[in-house]
Amino acid sequence: MACGIFNKIYIFLIISLFLGRFTFATEKCELKIVRDKNIVVQVSEDCTVEVNPYHMMDRSRSYTFYPDGLFLVFIDTQDYENVSKATGIRAFRLYPVQKLSRSPQILKNVDGNFEILTASSMYIKLNHEGEIESINGGSVKTYELKHIDKLSAQKGGFEIIKMNGIIVDFGWSVGGLPYSKLYERSSIRDSIGNECMVKNSEMFLPNLQDFNDPREKFVNANEWKNFIVNRCPNIHWINPS
Repeated sequence: MACGIFNKIYIFLIISLFLGRFTFATEKCELKIVRDKNIVVQVSEDCTVEVNPYHMMDRSRSYTFYPDGLFLVFIDTQDYENVSKATGIRAFRLYPVQKLSRSPQILKNVDGNFEILTASSMYIKLNHEGEIESINGGSVKTYELKHIDKLSAQKGGFEIIKMNGIIVDFGWSVGGLPYSKLYERSSIRDSIGNECMVKNSEMFLPNLQDFNDPREKFVNANEWKNFIVNRCPNIHWINPS
């Protein structure tokens, strides 16, 4: 248990380091926590939505949706004593971003499963185990939690197969955020299967004080959209209705 708590502290510090600069104009949200037998869903005051399904004690997977479209999948294990080897992150950006006029919504459908509308207007459906079933009407694939080395071969054990919108897939990394590797490429995909590969160095700038902490070149969702439209003309952008 102590190791799991330490891992969560480590992940919190990593995310605070990397995401402290992410800003998105949004109203302050009311703190909300909803619990069920298989899940805890929390809306923070900055309108971030965290989804925490209950798992076995030695491995867990959780999801965080930020108001600016950033979506992170966290894997926490006790597979190694070195915490940086025992944790990992799958990172995406999901577009288009449409600011809600109210706080994120957490509802239950007729099957008793949660449905969530995030601050960026992403529609999330969860299954009876609290895992993500679909995002914006698309489909995802979630693999069984196992040793982190095996999960790494499956990019963290989570994949967005299809979504009504644009997926910027930064990939997976153990011990930190994958886009800190500026030499790697990320995949940008649309809802009809078009793909554009982009170097992370085109989207992030190196931080000379800490090379593990790159700086975003784009400060808001509109700048991200302009980059994608101009850099990837084959990507079909869908404007929110």
